[in-house]
Amino acid sequence: NAFSDLVNLEKLNLGNNFLQIDKNSQMFSSLNPNLINLILNDNLFEQLEPYNFKSVLFEINLSKNRLKKIKINMNKLERLFVNFNYLTSIDDLTFQNMNNLKRLSISNNRIEAISLKAFEKMINLNYFSLSSNSLKTLSSKQF
Repeated sequence: NAFSDLVNLEKLNLGNNFLQIDKNSQMFSSLNPNLINLILNDNLFEQLEPYNFKSVLFEINLSKNRLKKIKINMNKLERLFVNFNYLTSIDDLTFQNMNNLKRLSISNNRIEAISLKAFEKMINLNYFSLSSNSLKTLSSKQF
């Protein structure tokens, strides 16, 4: 990994590039342990899986990519931005084990459906944006 020797690096901004990731890639899982903020906005990512990232990150910005589906399982993550992508649904596994998440923004996607238990364990969430999606109905049980 090109950044693994930068042991004091806390914030890595790779935004506004043409980066892509293979489904099985662990490109960002071996970054140094001090890295807490990863900015990947304005790239070409289409799908992300839990093993694509290391679990000690506190903030990830994935806005303005081509994401149609994501699964993120990072219990230390506090801020996640996935605005301006192509997400159409949020299921029970999309944000699994995200009980430390404080800020979540998934605005400006194409979200039509949200699972009843999608946000069930997000007890620390204090900012949540779902604006500019394609939602038609919501249940009080979802929040």
